[in-house]
Amino acid sequence: MLPPDNISDKELWIQLSKTDRPWKIIDMPDTSRFKLPDGSPAPCAIRILTGEEIQECIFSAEKYVQDAYKRLKIDIPKRDDFSDSYRTALDNREFVEILYRACRNPEDIKKPFFVTGVNSIAKVLTNQEIIVIYNEYLILQNELGPIVNKMEAGEMNIWIEKLARGGTAYFLGSLSAQAQTKLIQYMACQLTRLQTDKSSATLPQEENIND
Repeated sequence: MLPPDNISDKELWIQLSKTDRPWKIIDMPDTSRFKLPDGSPAPCAIRILTGEEIQECIFSAEKYVQDAYKRLKIDIPKRDDFSDSYRTALDNREFVEILYRACRNPEDIKKPFFVTGVNSIAKVLTNQEIIVIYNEYLILQNELGPIVNKMEAGEMNIWIEKLARGGTAYFLGSLSAQAQTKLIQYMACQLTRLQTDKSSATLPQEENIND
């Protein structure tokens, strides 16, 4: 659908910027600690973060880990010499930072789900529970995001037809690296099959060979 003609580019961008980000309701991990009085799992709203929010998660995670190293009086490794333990600590903290910003109150997504702050997440949740919720975030990102990760044969044929019609292939940017690889492999198989069929059609018939 094309934008209305009676609106300026600036006004259009302002309206688009106000559009709510994708979100959905998920269940907290299936443990007794996260059950409601009626026995059902506690609901949590989870939403996609912006690029700026992800950067905040990365910077906050790095600062947290570095402060922890200083408290323990351990030398902070240089970026080119990160140890496995440092990388693990950094990754784990990034998960926590992302969950704090992505998990929202299901009755008001403007409010955080973890009302006691980001540090309370790692103190209350186990590593497995954090991973389960983080995986829900990744699933939401794949389901509602613009990146295409999986394609069936029919969908790939449509992409091939778009490429064959000419013009730019800018829309390939909406495919993940995995989906692009699969599309290329599918195109190669189609081309090989076509060449094989043509070769078979040009071979002499058996009765002609015997003449």
